[in-house]
Amino acid sequence: MNEDRISADRAAIELRVTAFRETQARFQREREDYYDETIEKVRATDWNEFVSPRSSD
Repeated sequence: MNEDRISADRAAIELRVTAFRETQARFQREREDYYDETIEKVRATDWNEFVSPRSSD
């Protein structure tokens, strides 16, 4: 009886760990996708329109 309980608990923990890892992998993919989209937008921007010329002292 005790071994059955341990096996069941271990199986439940393995499922939770697997679900956690999958969630973390999804979050990582979402962060990478957001980064790629943001960098693409930045690179498409003409930076010259935002840079002010330096004044000579």
